[in-house]
This record gives sequence, structure tokens and C-alpha cells, in this order.
Amino acid sequence: MSRTFRWGAIGLILMALGVTGWMLWAPPVPHHDQGRAFNRWPVPFPDAIHALGEVTPAPELIHLRPAQSGLVMAVLAQVGAHVHAGQPLLKLDDRDLQAQKTALEAELKAARLELAGEQELFDYYDRLYRKHDGQFISAERYMLAKNNLRAARAKVMRIQGQLAALKLRWQQRTLTAPVAGILVHFAVAPGMWLNSHEQPADEMILAPDGPHWLRVEVSQYDFTRFDPKAQAVAWPWGQPQQKVRLIFDHLEPQARAHTLSDTLVSVRDVLPVVWVYYRLPPEVKALPGSRFNVFIQPRS
Repeated sequence: MSRTFRWGAIGLILMALGVTGWMLWAPPVPHHDQGRAFNRWPVPFPDAIHALGEVTPAPELIHLRPAQSGLVMAVLAQVGAHVHAGQPLLKLDDRDLQAQKTALEAELKAARLELAGEQELFDYYDRLYRKHDGQFISAERYMLAKNNLRAARAKVMRIQGQLAALKLRWQQRTLTAPVAGILVHFAVAPGMWLNSHEQPADEMILAPDGPHWLRVEVSQYDFTRFDPKAQAVAWPWGQPQQKVRLIFDHLEPQARAHTLSDTLVSVRDVLPVVWVYYRLPPEVKALPGSRFNVFIQPRS
């Protein structure tokens, strides 16, 4: 092998490594810039995040379970019924919470009366102390009245916090539908005991409406500018006149394998991406696998 050939081969290898390194470490091109490169459609938001979305079916079945264990007192739905998101399905026994609520409300009423008395006494001491510069009331008595007022306020706030926590537990005694769908199995009846455990019960199964999810792959770069509360619009691929607004649902971090290769070197890298799921409006009828152009307003 001649020296010229060896140097030529080494030069080609170095050139390939340089190109590969540039592809790996060059700053990513924002999706909105990529979008301008391959289509001429107007961008709905300045500096928008542009990505492709794919219609995916919602989970086929949802096994329902209550947040707390308890005795079924009322059944508010029946098998085969179509329910909307947030619709009450059943109520558990809440008589123990009712007793706690009655006791806390009585305690709060007494605490507020106590607070009113402490407030009135402190206001009197405060006027007397400031007007006569402490001649008719000692600093110790003044500070005692002030501390008693603080304690009375703290007592009222503590009881109010207990009532707020009780209200949350009360809400958990009502099982509601997490999404819209059809109850394909609802074998519950008043007097039945339902357990709240990690494994969902088989007595209540909901088949959600769908497919109404649009899965959008957002790169790590664009995710730094992503705001779930921001506006997002989409249209079927090649049909910008059918623009619809999207409703954010949830996120799923993912890792997508990507391979860069040429004739001399092959590099496999794992690129972190985030799957952003949006809910399509019910009037949009799209088959699973359908592609949408998605534009998301960036974080301001």
C-alpha cells in the first residue's frame, strides 16, 4: 500500500468523524424553523413550537376504584350508560364524616366567639396602652392580651383547616367518572363493601370514548419552551383549513433511539423526547395513526 493511499484513507476517516461529530453536537434546530423549511403554511403563533402529532386510541378499559374503602350507600349509574367526565357514579357511607363535620362546626362557632372576645379585649388594651403610654396598663398585661389574640386566631385557622381536609375526604366518598365513556361492567349495589387498594376492582369497568388523543413528540430542546397551559392548534396533514384547538391532557417522557451512519462509522444515540398528549374535540373524527400538524405557543 503506497504512502499516498494510506494518507488518503486516513483523511477520509477523519472527515467522516468530523461530520459525525458535528451532527451529534451541533445545536438542535427548533421545530418551528424546520416547519418553515418544508411547508409554506402560516404559523399561528410567533416563534411557535412545530411538531407532528399522531392520533392514538385512548386506553381500552379503565378499572374504577374508590379513593377510600367504604359501604355503598347509593348507586347513581347503571351498566351500559354513557357517562361524562366528572359524573358521580356512586356514593359511599359518609355518616362518620357527617358526625365529624357537626362537631367541628360547633367547635368553630365557639372558637369564633372566643376570638371576638379576645379581639375586643385587645383593642381596648391597645387604645389604653397607646393613649396613656402604659400608665394604666402594664406591658405584661398588654402582651398577654396580644398573645391570647394570636392563640384564638390560630385556633380558628386550625379548625378551618380540619374542615377543609374533611371536605376533601367527603368528596372522595363519591366515585366519579375520570373520562367520558360507557360503563361496560358495573356490578355494585347498595350495602356492598368496596375496598380501596392498589389493584383496581373488577366490579366497575369503563370503556372511554375515543380515539380522541393526539400524541405529539416534543424534543428536549423544544420542551424547555413548552407550557402546558399555552394555546395549541392542529390540522390534519395537508389540510390547514380544518384547524382545531387542542386541550392538554398529560405528559410521558420517552427515550427514542436514533442511528447516525455512513460508510465508515455508525453511531447509535438515545435522544430524550417527551410525548405530549392532547385531547381532540369530540367533533373531530380521525382514525388511529392519522397525522396532524401541531403548533404550540411557546413559553413567554
